[in-house]
Amino acid sequence: MDERELRRMLEELAEEGFPGPVGLWPRLQARIEAPSRATAVGQWIQRPLAWGLALLILAIGIGTGAYAGGLWRAFLLAREPMGSSLTTPLGLQQERDGYRITLEWAYADWNSIRIGYRIQGPSEPRQRVEIPAIRLQDEAGRLFPPEAQEGLVGASEPLGFMLPPGEQAFVTAFDTWEHEPLPDSLRLQLTFQLQTALDLQPGGNPSGFRQAIGPFVFSFTVPVHPGHVLRGPRSAMANGVTVTLERLVAAPSGVKARLCATPLDPQRSWSMIPVLRPDPHTAFSGGIRREGGACFRAFFPVGVTDLRLSEGSLQVMELIGWDPSGRTEPLRLPGPWRIALAPEP
Repeated sequence: MDERELRRMLEELAEEGFPGPVGLWPRLQARIEAPSRATAVGQWIQRPLAWGLALLILAIGIGTGAYAGGLWRAFLLAREPMGSSLTTPLGLQQERDGYRITLEWAYADWNSIRIGYRIQGPSEPRQRVEIPAIRLQDEAGRLFPPEAQEGLVGASEPLGFMLPPGEQAFVTAFDTWEHEPLPDSLRLQLTFQLQTALDLQPGGNPSGFRQAIGPFVFSFTVPVHPGHVLRGPRSAMANGVTVTLERLVAAPSGVKARLCATPLDPQRSWSMIPVLRPDPHTAFSGGIRREGGACFRAFFPVGVTDLRLSEGSLQVMELIGWDPSGRTEPLRLPGPWRIALAPEP
């Protein structure tokens, strides 16, 4: 997915997936386009991380008071585990070449592993620290790929927040979807490789001078919080298209589902607007990631572990087909496609 397509998808999700008065898209646009040195955080993991809507990099400062007591509650990726007091304190540190990584906490369930950590190093205005590689695996050899990251770095005068010089804080989420169900606990090994670069060019672009630092290798055990699995296929039809729910996993970190739509024009690049309704009175908008062909992984960043309510549903409000050349307007197929989440009788 290129930058133009991601931008259009974000705009569609922000404008269509939320009520009009929210005014979400201008705020998302301001965060994406803000000319801040801190925005480089989102590029540090070298693989696609976008869930389309929710997992934007929070390139804002944090104050020393909030840092001491509620730093991690500023992260979307930490909100559900922290709010439910399900995280495991770690307090592990390693130091290499004047840089220290501290693992603060970890959390694991059938959808995701979340790890909160801080990086401390020399405070040099022109020097940037990057994470070119991060790897998480367990003692059974299962590899959990990184899927999203949030970072806090620098200062925010309007909020009155700041991190200590030379310090950054991150939460990285790793995907466990393919390995469900997991055992009751995981013995994990987390490996970092750091890299420093000098900002010698105008606009804060890094120069070619880079220095590798590490690796940093941590081993720890974290309990796994189980979820609820709903296996498909379950289908709904609208506008001549069938949308099929192949699998859904609900866990304290959020809800993930695999959805496929057919038939669709293969010459277009498709996206969808999914909505989770665990009951008739509650709705959560979600983000999506393409998984090849006309299939998508939907993610809802809300902890829901019981979707067995008789009136719960997963809905696709609209399918949108983009012209990769940009010469024609998007093709919009309105729904909704409603798939009941009640267990089979």
